[in-house]
Amino acid sequence: MKNNIRTTALRRTILTAATSVLQIKGYANTTMEDIATAAGTSKGNIYNYFSSKHDLFVALLQDHFTSNYWVKPELLESPLPPTEKLRELVKGILQGVSSSSQLGPLLLDYWAAAAREPFDGSLTASITGMLDRYRDVFKAVLDEVASGGRKHRSVDSATLASFIQTAIAGFIMISILDRKSHYTQKELDEFINCLTLVISAN
Repeated sequence: MKNNIRTTALRRTILTAATSVLQIKGYANTTMEDIATAAGTSKGNIYNYFSSKHDLFVALLQDHFTSNYWVKPELLESPLPPTEKLRELVKGILQGVSSSSQLGPLLLDYWAAAAREPFDGSLTASITGMLDRYRDVFKAVLDEVASGGRKHRSVDSATLASFIQTAIAGFIMISILDRKSHYTQKELDEFINCLTLVISAN
């Protein structure tokens, strides 16, 4: 039990140190040695947890998404009306992103690194996989909306899910470039209301 606790604690220390170093030096210029120094451990020790810098960074992003604003199963299974589920999904993601001053610059740096690699590169694949999971969840809720009698006559659920995903990505990008650490509840509500209007009109 004690070994498991120490293992979990060291992994957390490494991820925290990596976040700080990546913010300062950027993804391309950060080395595993930099992260090891910041974490107060050896480079070899880091490789016991992460096989590469890419693996470490993906773990960092996934850890943040899961702990802060990844879709909670209880929301999808709740008795809320489908449209309210959709609002809560979008709201949770936007609040999670806008409340983290660390994640935005890291995401932007990671996207830039992915854009410079071949189309089928590992960075691109990890980002695509994460986005696909969000799109699948949105589509499932939109299908639930349609099955409740609100048929999307002009646009199908898959297309609407992609629209929501793209709108959220744009919101995140603007928040990063604006250096805005958080959005007010009014701003978040207005953005969500715009998405709801588009969904209701189709």
